[in-house]
Amino acid sequence: PAITAYNDIFDVPQLLQDTEAAFTAYDLSGAADVIMNALRKCNDWITVKAPWKIKGKDAAQIAEKQKIIRSVLECIYILAHFMQPYTPTASRQVFHDLNHAPITLQQLQYNGFANLEEGRPIQMGKVLFVQHSRKVDRQAVQQAKPIIARVCFKVGEIVAVNKHEKDERLYVESINVGEAKPRQVVSGLAHYYTNAKELLHKKCIVFANLKYSKFKGVESQGMVMCATNKQDGNDLVRILEPAADAQIGETLIWQNNLEFEPDESINIGKKNNFYKNEVAPKLQTDKDGNMSFDGQLFTTKNGACVKSPISNVLIT
Repeated sequence: PAITAYNDIFDVPQLLQDTEAAFTAYDLSGAADVIMNALRKCNDWITVKAPWKIKGKDAAQIAEKQKIIRSVLECIYILAHFMQPYTPTASRQVFHDLNHAPITLQQLQYNGFANLEEGRPIQMGKVLFVQHSRKVDRQAVQQAKPIIARVCFKVGEIVAVNKHEKDERLYVESINVGEAKPRQVVSGLAHYYTNAKELLHKKCIVFANLKYSKFKGVESQGMVMCATNKQDGNDLVRILEPAADAQIGETLIWQNNLEFEPDESINIGKKNNFYKNEVAPKLQTDKDGNMSFDGQLFTTKNGACVKSPISNVLIT
């Protein structure tokens, strides 16, 4: 007997009506959503039917498994037509593997889930779309890029400096990093710049994708990067200063780091954090006081180095 498909997986005439309405309104994204919703219905349907769980060999079970498989093939054939504007190569491959040429959408509407000719051979094609979880994608990207490219250092300008109300060792700076409004950054610089005016209107380097945190109740939206020498009783800390013509908000360049997206947010307080273990020990000033990582210099877009009066020390 002929193997017929289930015809209630999704509504083909409604699919055609909804996609035509979206295309008429030049809503390509909306049309894609309509098509993907039909695809999701197919996925949900086959998950419920679960043909892989049908283990019996009696005639009824075999017939049910065949009907499910026939239905899925019909779904694929139908949706390949609707996906042609978005994935023309994949749609052509579907038609080739199913050994059926495409037909008009009006014919699809009339035929419903009865398009594929019984007895016509089909072939197992290659995988058209490889699925990856977001976690796997993130891991692959992280492995491909330099560790320092996960960090975003931006040029900023300190536009206001105030003492922290609860801790005299801390300053609360307002720093312009080229965003809609200045960032508020808390730093332990009061001991090293006793006159706050020394910092006012200076350009600096901001750890821009550092996770926001609070210091004595005041939120800090980044970190001012400094050359730090606290050895042999010589307690000296100085901010890193880009060239006068560096653009506010520009991201520092380190080799090919700009080819990659930095992390959205980096929590350096987290145990075994990559920044503390793999970045901080190699973030230093060189013999000329230039900001570097792993022996390679950072520069601004104009090729200028980022300077410090202290050489061969860690940057914190």
